[in-house]
Amino acid sequence: MAKQTNPEALAELQSLLRDTAKSAPQRTASIYETVKGLLPDIRELKAKRFTDAEIRDMFAEKGFEISLGTFRQYLQRANREEGVAPTRTTPKPRARIKQASEVTETKPDANAGAKANDTKAAPDANATPKPSELAVAPRAKTGAGAKATGHRLNDADL
Repeated sequence: MAKQTNPEALAELQSLLRDTAKSAPQRTASIYETVKGLLPDIRELKAKRFTDAEIRDMFAEKGFEISLGTFRQYLQRANREEGVAPTRTTPKPRARIKQASEVTETKPDANAGAKANDTKAAPDANATPKPSELAVAPRAKTGAGAKATGHRLNDADL
């Protein structure tokens, strides 16, 4: 618990605080507070397809030096504080997963039309498969239909 001091010291402290408040220069708003205050105008510019870099350049013209990354971070934080969900104008591209049927399809041979009775040659047993083919290769049988290989092998298993 704080001790109570004499009333004279309290009066002196009070007058010191009041004098300092009157004579101190008024502080300017931080760049974040400026961005937050101008958020409706910034949203309007973004709706008109202005980029973050263009808006940041407008700030720089008026003396508010800020990096593009910091400007974007301030926008995200201000939007989050106001409860506005971030929006993306175009969906984020997703990786396309190849289906097993796409991987196993073979390209037509250049000489395929030369002879009508030609059959396709068997794939080379020594050829290494492509990494994309390994990713979707069928798994080995497991369970009752597959023969389990243990840590001990005999000549009959080879």
